[in-house]
Amino acid sequence: MTNKSFAFILGVIFCLILTSVIGVHAQCDSTLQAVTTAGGYSMKSITTEGDTLTYPVETWSAKFIFTYESDSSYNNWSFSEFLINRRKLFLSNWCNQRVINYNESTQQAEEDWTPEALRSNSTTKIFPVHAGDTLQFYRELFWIDRVTMQRSFDMYKNSETISYSVELVNAETGNRILQIDTFSIEANQQRGKVGIYSWYPMASRIRCIVPPCEGLSTAFIRINTYAAGPNRQPFVRKDQYSPMMSDKHLASLWYLGYNDSVEVNNKNSHQASCEISVSETTTPGTIKVGYNWPSTTVHNITIYTVGGAVVWSAPLPLPSNPLPVVVPPGLLIVVGSSNGLAVCTRKAYVPAY
Repeated sequence: MTNKSFAFILGVIFCLILTSVIGVHAQCDSTLQAVTTAGGYSMKSITTEGDTLTYPVETWSAKFIFTYESDSSYNNWSFSEFLINRRKLFLSNWCNQRVINYNESTQQAEEDWTPEALRSNSTTKIFPVHAGDTLQFYRELFWIDRVTMQRSFDMYKNSETISYSVELVNAETGNRILQIDTFSIEANQQRGKVGIYSWYPMASRIRCIVPPCEGLSTAFIRINTYAAGPNRQPFVRKDQYSPMMSDKHLASLWYLGYNDSVEVNNKNSHQASCEISVSETTTPGTIKVGYNWPSTTVHNITIYTVGGAVVWSAPLPLPSNPLPVVVPPGLLIVVGSSNGLAVCTRKAYVPAY
């Protein structure tokens, strides 16, 4: 047998083993993601054929879906539609229809990948990037009450606190450049109100502007998942290829109602008495900042980016109440303070224009 023949046989055996491991439907890092690199995310040219919706190929993208189960709750977090300047980004270590950390025979989660391996392999492919570029992705967060088997915004039970962060990483140095998004849902020993910490609503298109960073030329986006508690289970990840649904979902009354219901029933939303208010205006890039006057607790209002940069600050009283303030697009934190100490905060999200 020649060396070439032996190498060919080894290659065939490797492909057979790989197929048996990931399943015949899995396409690992194939050209499937690269069918089109067209920009945008709108559901253009949707046509109906019977009961089936047909979506143009340019509106599909790869996604990671993370699930975490306990005996009482089921969490489902999906991340898709990764774009830079409205051009698609591709996912790395992605295999269509592959399920990681799950035993099909026992239908139980099991740790094939360690938490560290799951984090390091849940990334986009490396892409060129510059300060001022716009990054975005779409994410949906749901949890199911396994008593009622319904999506739940007001009931939750899980013995572990679970969380994630999404970060931009310098591909050359491995250093984090920017935390783009973060979310945590607290452990609950008894079924009851949900305790969450989140920058954005549960269904959101997340955007950020790449900050100046010396030597930055290539980067990738990483999704880190964490579980902490006495009965920690592994996160299960499913890789999927599906239509880009953010435009449709974010215009849906059901999704908007779900976002609002979670906010209302979040037991960590304990600042109802905050004396400052934030509202949108019809003028792009402007919000209205208001306050109760005379104020008993707040003496200064400051607006920050989530990265901690000060956008605007002024002592009370303001020239008008409420006062229109020109701000950059993105997520902002409005802080009411007294003698240099934060008294209460409000969030404001300003769309790009």
